Amino acid sequence: MIIFYGKKYGLKYDYLNSGGSGYDDNGNLAYICPWWENDNNWTGADRIYATAFWTLQKAQYFFKNIIYFDYTQFGQVNVQLDTLDILAEYNRDIKEIRYSRTKDGVWNSPASIDLLCHEYGHHIISSVSNGLDDSYYMEPGAINEGYADIFGKSVQNYIEGYNETRIETMGEDVVISDSRLKRSCNNPNSMGYHFVGSSSTPVLGQPDTYSGVYWYDGYHDEGGVHVNSGVINFWFYLLSKGGSGYNDFNDYYEVSGIGIEKGAKIVYNSLPLLLFEAEFTDARNATIIAAENLYGIGSNESQQVLNAWEAVAVDGNCLSSEIVAPDFICSGTSVSINNLPDGATIEWNNGSYILRTSPQDSNPCTFTAIGSGNSWIEATINSDCGNVTLPKKYVWAGMPVTPTEIIPFWNNGMEFGNDSYYDFRVNPHPSVSYYTWDVDGGTIISGQGTHWITVKTQKITGNFNVNFSVGVRAGNLGCGESSRFVRTGWVIPGTGGATMAFTPNPTTGETTLTIETVSEEKTFDETAPWELEVYSPMQALKTKKTRLKGKSTTIQTAGWTEGVYTVRVKYQDEILTGKLVVKR
Repeated sequence: MIIFYGKKYGLKYDYLNSGGSGYDDNGNLAYICPWWENDNNWTGADRIYATAFWTLQKAQYFFKNIIYFDYTQFGQVNVQLDTLDILAEYNRDIKEIRYSRTKDGVWNSPASIDLLCHEYGHHIISSVSNGLDDSYYMEPGAINEGYADIFGKSVQNYIEGYNETRIETMGEDVVISDSRLKRSCNNPNSMGYHFVGSSSTPVLGQPDTYSGVYWYDGYHDEGGVHVNSGVINFWFYLLSKGGSGYNDFNDYYEVSGIGIEKGAKIVYNSLPLLLFEAEFTDARNATIIAAENLYGIGSNESQQVLNAWEAVAVDGNCLSSEIVAPDFICSGTSVSINNLPDGATIEWNNGSYILRTSPQDSNPCTFTAIGSGNSWIEATINSDCGNVTLPKKYVWAGMPVTPTEIIPFWNNGMEFGNDSYYDFRVNPHPSVSYYTWDVDGGTIISGQGTHWITVKTQKITGNFNVNFSVGVRAGNLGCGESSRFVRTGWVIPGTGGATMAFTPNPTTGETTLTIETVSEEKTFDETAPWELEVYSPMQALKTKKTRLKGKSTTIQTAGWTEGVYTVRVKYQDEILTGKLVVKR
C-alpha cells in the first residue's frame, strides 16, 4: 500500500489500477478518484503529485508482477511531498519516502522515475533483507545504495523500454548540471563523486572496480556509500547488458548479458541472504546462490553473475577459484584450479584437439594436444557454495600457428643523425611463447623474442625497401616450431607525405585525430578512404575503423585503462603511427 500525504490532498494507492483514494491532511477518506484533478491544470504541486503517484503505481506493479514482491506483507509506505535540502530520502523507521517540492526552483524533477523508485527500492531492501539495512555504512551501505539504483533503473526500463542514454544514467531527469550529483551505470568513472584524502569536497567520478580507481576507504558519506556503489552499478550493467574489456587491475573480462528483468530478480532474491554488515563478497555469493535457485545450478545466469563479479574484481569467500593454465597445450601440460574450497570436487571438460590424461577430480590435471587449433578447458566445482562452472580457459593446442601478416610502422620523427628507425609487428597469438626475427637490410635494436621489434637502418629520404623474415616457436614446452613466414620487398614510404595529430593528448574521455600533410606539393584528398587501428599498452587491438573520409575522426577513450596507446593509420600508400596517452 502506498499513501501520499500533502498540503492539498493525499492519494492512496492500494490496487493495481489507475485510480486512488483521496485523503485530507488528517488522513481521513475524502473521495475516490479515478485519476483526476479539480481544474485539470497539472502544474505546481498537482503536477508533482500526479507524477509521483503514476510512477509509484507502475513501480508497485513491476515489483508485484515481475519480481513477485508481496507488498501486503510489509505494510504501507508513506510518500510525503516536502521542501528538503536534498532531492529525496527514505526513512525506514516510519517507512516514508520524502521528496522535494522544488529543487533549484525547478518543479517536477525530484519526482523522476528512477529517483522515486530508488527510494522505493530502499523500502524493499529494508523489508526483505535479513539485516543489511541495519548497517548503513561502508560496504553494506554501498550495497544498499547500489541495489536501490538497480531497482530504480529496472522500473524505469520496465516503463520506458531500454534507452542507453536514459536507463544507464541515474537522475538524468533531474535539472542539475553538476555531474557529481548523478551516477552512470555503464561508466561510473564519468559521473558521481569520490573523495581524495581527508578532504570532504566531492570530486567527480565513482569507481567501477573494487579497490580500483576512485575507490574510497575514508569516513565521509558514511564511509563512501554513494561512492563505492558505483561498483555495484557497473556489475549490474555487465550482468544485464554484457560487455568485455580490462578492469583497473588489467584483468580481462567477458560477460554475456542476461537482461535487466532477470538481473533484477536475482538481486531481489539475494536480499534474504544479506545479513548485518554484509560486504561485497557476501553480495557476490548471495547473488550466485539466488541465480542458482531461480535458474538452476550450473545455469548460464549463475555463470554470468560470477563473470560480472570477476569483472569488477570482487572475489567470493569460497567461490574465488579460477583455472590456471598456460596459453597453449603441448604434451603432459599441467592445469590446476587455485583457491579450491576444502572438500570440493571437480569435473573437467575440454574442447577439440585436447585429451585429458589425468582422472576426473584431479588437481592439478594434465592435458595433451592431439591436434592443432583453438580449444578450451572448463571445470565445474561442487562445494558448499553449490555447483559453479568456472569461466573457460581458452588455449591453443599443438603446433604453434604460423604468422600470416607482418605489419610495418613508419615512425615519424624517429630519425637521429644518419639513422632511421622502423617498427614491425605481427598479431600476437596464444600459440606462441616467443618470436624469432631476422631482418635483411637493418639491425634489430629491441624486441627480439616478442611480437614487436624496432629496426635501425641508414637514414632514408625516399621509399625504403627492406627484406625480412620471421620464424615462430611455442617456447620450450615441446609443441614444436611453426613454419617460417617470409615477407620481402615491403615498401615503406618516406616522410614526404602525411602525419597525425591528437587533440587533446593526453585525453581523459575522447580525442580528435587529424591527418596533416607535411608537404606543400601534396594536399589531403578528402575523398580518399583511410583506416584506423588503436592498440592497447599490451599491444592488443582496442578499436578499428575503416572507410573513413575527411581529415579527422573522434576516438572515444572513456573507460579505457590508463596508459600509452599506439595508433596506426593507413592513408593512401602511407602507414602512419602515433602515441596517444590516456589518463583517468
